[in-house]
Amino acid sequence: ITGLILTRLGRATGGHMNPAISLGLWLLGVFPRRAVLPYLAAQLAGSLLGVLIARGAWGTAVASPHVAYAVLRPAPGWSNAVLFPVEAASMAVIVLLVGLFLAARTLTRFVPWLVGALIAAAIIGLGTVTGGSVNPARELGPAVFAGQFGFLASYLLAPLAGAAVAAWLIRV
Repeated sequence: ITGLILTRLGRATGGHMNPAISLGLWLLGVFPRRAVLPYLAAQLAGSLLGVLIARGAWGTAVASPHVAYAVLRPAPGWSNAVLFPVEAASMAVIVLLVGLFLAARTLTRFVPWLVGALIAAAIIGLGTVTGGSVNPARELGPAVFAGQFGFLASYLLAPLAGAAVAAWLIRV
């Protein structure tokens, strides 16, 4: 993620791959409102397209029950009532720290590294319990193609809610 953000394309686009980050940055006033919906649409379409490309590259193995298009699932015993606040809190921490780094001019240059480290920490720390998504675009395509919608609302909405709460906290 850090590498993508630091590329020429990443610098031109902000390296946004996560609708919750795009939303959070808009709510913080550092991302243009007119770009929010096109970015969200592109990120979610990219999720669907990515699954189609994977299916084309690896064939039916991607659809097998063991792979299920790489759909995320929380650990056994987890419900949406537990998953939602954990996914929301993890995104809130990410947006809160990114917002604080952006507010301190001396720290702004470290934002790409911070984002990469925080996403890695979320995946490593939460991967075995929540699935470690913290990205609505990560889950949309796999869930749609696998036909597994039981946790989709949490994976889609919790990061957005967390980003909104973090932006609100920074503004307050």
